[in-house]
Amino acid sequence: MKRFQVPFFKRFSTVGGIAFTLVILVSHLYYANQTKQVLHQRLQEKALFINNFLAYTFSTALLLKDDVSLLQVIDQLEKDPDVLSVVVVDDQGQIRYSVDQNKIGEEVDNPDMKKVFASNEPIMTNYFNAAGEALELVAPLKVQGRNKPLGLVRIDMTYKGIDEKIQHARDSFLMYALGIFMFGMTLTGTALNIWVARPLHLLKQYLRMIGPSSAEPALPEGSDDLGQLNAAVNELILKFRSELQNQAMMQGGMAMQDSELIRQLFTALEPDSRLVLANRENLIVTDTDPSASTLGAHLLDLMQDEAFGILVGKAFETIGQPAKGLVVLNEQPYTATVLHLQETFSKGIRTLILLNKNKETPTQ
Repeated sequence: MKRFQVPFFKRFSTVGGIAFTLVILVSHLYYANQTKQVLHQRLQEKALFINNFLAYTFSTALLLKDDVSLLQVIDQLEKDPDVLSVVVVDDQGQIRYSVDQNKIGEEVDNPDMKKVFASNEPIMTNYFNAAGEALELVAPLKVQGRNKPLGLVRIDMTYKGIDEKIQHARDSFLMYALGIFMFGMTLTGTALNIWVARPLHLLKQYLRMIGPSSAEPALPEGSDDLGQLNAAVNELILKFRSELQNQAMMQGGMAMQDSELIRQLFTALEPDSRLVLANRENLIVTDTDPSASTLGAHLLDLMQDEAFGILVGKAFETIGQPAKGLVVLNEQPYTATVLHLQETFSKGIRTLILLNKNKETPTQ
């Protein structure tokens, strides 16, 4: 199964963006929920405060049957944007005040108000109406010296203002969150590029450029993860270079052994001939002419005429088959035999040239 390949930078950015988004969303939900609970609690406290603060005024107005004072207090109370309606009931269970004028003087039919009449304890409940969620507070109007309340008051308050404030806060939070998200992703991307992507890119470029001739531990090391990775790569490069040096030494030693063995063999068989041996890099490693200064030179430096070059080229084309012809070297004619050895024959020596002096000069 083929693995889905995505660059590391995109992987980290995607995962970081998703995680950052989730954090923002969870924080937003938690913040909105906490804010809603706090504001709802404040509205409930406000309802209780209004009831406690105005209970004496309502009780006095009912006791004295002072509808003028009662209407003045209720009028001021209904100017509060959180207050939906106020209903005042006397001790006979008849409505003394209501927004709906047709209900004044009627008997109470609300189950919560009847329950308060029976229990003499306040009730606070949440409910929903056309405007949304609302709060209902029904409380008895008590005075000292009387066991039976003088009546009760019902105050309905809306959560609409609170919900609007929460929605405004959510919109503001989303705008701030979007700005923070963009800034956070930019900062994260910059940091990721500097601390992760760029060092990995340099490591990749270095590993691509490294070769047998440039195996140097040049990566910066450190105590962090990337520094330890660079240290491991540097250690691997040192091992690689050491192995290359060991192989070069072994090949050099084998080349010396092969060249010495071939030299001794041809010296015994062809004592009057000049033997030239070249290694895998076409560098001359053996020349039996004591007056020659060709050791270490390239094989091309030995080809002073066209015939010699053609002869060597022919030997390179027919590996393992000797090529023979007349050549000129240092103005001296030779009968040359060139043999390009197979790699299985020798690990160090690839080209063998046997030169026999010839009194005739070959035709150029």
